[in-house]
Amino acid sequence: MKINFVFIAPTLTQISYGSTSTKLSDKKKYPRFFRTIPSDEHQARALRDLVTNYNWRKVNFCGFVCDKKY
Repeated sequence: MKINFVFIAPTLTQISYGSTSTKLSDKKKYPRFFRTIPSDEHQARALRDLVTNYNWRKVNFCGFVCDKKY
């Protein structure tokens, strides 16, 4: 059984190296959560800028869908 420590210890600061969900950027809901990588939103913007900069007309992406609920 997984336990969300935010609810158990609200004063515990969490630093994540792998959580990219933009939902975790809500500082009112997760005031003590920090990440060491960009959120999905920032990564999407960077990809958009890359495609625009090089005037690429066709782009393929491979990925997966995460079924986890936040």
